[in-house]
Amino acid sequence: MFRCIIFPSLGECKFKSAPVGANVLAELEEKSRAAKWGAPGRSWARVECCALFSISGFSDALRETVGRRPNVLLFE
Repeated sequence: MFRCIIFPSLGECKFKSAPVGANVLAELEEKSRAAKWGAPGRSWARVECCALFSISGFSDALRETVGRRPNVLLFE
C-alpha cells in the first residue's frame, strides 16, 4: 500500500466593506471537514492550505492567527 500526501487548497472570497475576521477562517475550516479527499481504501496524509481573499483587508485578530499558521494565506 502506498502512502501519499495531498495538499488540498481551500479558498474564500469576500467583497465586504469591513475587514474579514477570524470567523471567516473558522467557517472555511468547518466546511473543509466535510470535503472528501483521496480514494477510498487508501492511506492519505491530509495537509490543508487555506487562502482568504478580501477587498477590504483583514482584522488584526485574523492577521495574528494567520501569523502562527503557515498553511493559511491572505490576499488583498
